Amino acid sequence: MTPRPQAGKRKARTCAWTLDDEDGSVWRTSCGRLWEFTTDGPKENGMKFCMECGKPVTITESPRKPR
Repeated sequence: MTPRPQAGKRKARTCAWTLDDEDGSVWRTSCGRLWEFTTDGPKENGMKFCMECGKPVTITESPRKPR
């Protein structure tokens, strides 16, 4: 029998990828990695699963930096 996760200790079911630079080539993952694409981003390059943790990739909005 597999134990149930305790409240507040659930692991994320997806890996959130957030654009990390203004050039649009570096992406930060919620599992703690940085990935760089030479063209476009993870969606355009067909990334469905994170290469580090193996979870399905979700693209999140990057926070806007004040100018």
